[in-house]
Amino acid sequence: LDGLVALVTDLLAQGVPIHGIGIQGHFLFAANPQNLQTVIQTFADMGLLVELTEVDIVLMGDGTYEEKLDAQSQSYFGVAAACRAVSACQRVTLWGFTDRYTWIDDFFGPGLDPLPFDEDYARKPAFYGLREGLLTRVAAAQDKDQQKCVNELNKNGAKVAKAQGKENAKCVKDALKAQISSAEACLAGTKDKVEQAKTRAIEKAATKCDPINPPNFGATDPETQNSVMVAKELDLIYDLFGSDLDQAIVVGDTDKVRANCQIEVTKLAAKCQDTKLKTFNGCKKAALKGKVPFSQVTHAHELQIACLQDDPNDPARGIPDPKGKIAKACNSKLTQKLTGKCFGVVIGTAFPGHCASAVDLIELAACVDERVECRVCLALNVVDNLARDCDLFDDGEVNGNCP
Repeated sequence: LDGLVALVTDLLAQGVPIHGIGIQGHFLFAANPQNLQTVIQTFADMGLLVELTEVDIVLMGDGTYEEKLDAQSQSYFGVAAACRAVSACQRVTLWGFTDRYTWIDDFFGPGLDPLPFDEDYARKPAFYGLREGLLTRVAAAQDKDQQKCVNELNKNGAKVAKAQGKENAKCVKDALKAQISSAEACLAGTKDKVEQAKTRAIEKAATKCDPINPPNFGATDPETQNSVMVAKELDLIYDLFGSDLDQAIVVGDTDKVRANCQIEVTKLAAKCQDTKLKTFNGCKKAALKGKVPFSQVTHAHELQIACLQDDPNDPARGIPDPKGKIAKACNSKLTQKLTGKCFGVVIGTAFPGHCASAVDLIELAACVDERVECRVCLALNVVDNLARDCDLFDDGEVNGNCP
């Protein structure tokens, strides 16, 4: 490095028009993101742009294949994050994208699998590490004022979501009891309690969030958060009942068992969402502070690992639930309530949306939980600037259920 820096310094002193430096990234040994960032910063301090070119990272180590894949993912994350940490680093270019076609095989033999997609074009853990690294901002622990801002946004965003969830349940109940003429029209209308919660969220953010010192990760503006939290709750209703709400939610339905089942599922789904969001926010607050069992997180990727359990080797793992509140609200209680309220209901008729194919109430409860997982994950990706693969998060499978 010293020799290269000296060469570039000399050339610039001679008036040679050097505008940038390209760093080839064929990592045949373990990547050291800190050293790489130092190299990039050195050239940036000289007024030069930097690009990482021809990046590929071979599988390394003596562990299992899965452990090697995990280490490769972390290396891709580190390389991409090192570039993102320095504004002068303009681009990361890969030397191919699938292990089916790589120069590594010709020079070193098969089995080193250096790219983010495997030979069948399926995403490897490296894909997620690379993506998350590219989305990472400059790593730095948040100070107390930034944490206060994030916590205030989270608290009030959850209140907006809860208010909308209650209104959704009320619209469904009122339609089934013939107190209104259309559930669809009811849900589309402006709700005073939701608007009040949104207004309070904006006002509270103004008192807790310093525009000169905003959170460097884990937050967005209160207006965006309000919009996302409302949409999350409404999307869940359409997930359950399909695109034509008034066909599924029959005004004045004479089938009382079906009507009561639909009312109960709507309330339970909202409660499950509230619980997941509250539990995530609690985890996030502890992780930002560095409270046991967490080390203090310094960027979005660490937050995602801590509180959305984004483990490439176990994609089904969800939000940490040390007190069992999610398990109670979204599993045991949900199943118990459905068994009592929905016995004998034709599931495909009562819930013609994503859960229409459920063969029994156990599958219906699991489907409701998966739809909640999907909507919570998609919302958190936006409001916290995360990059969780929600299609994996909802049910552990890449099946297009949560694009």
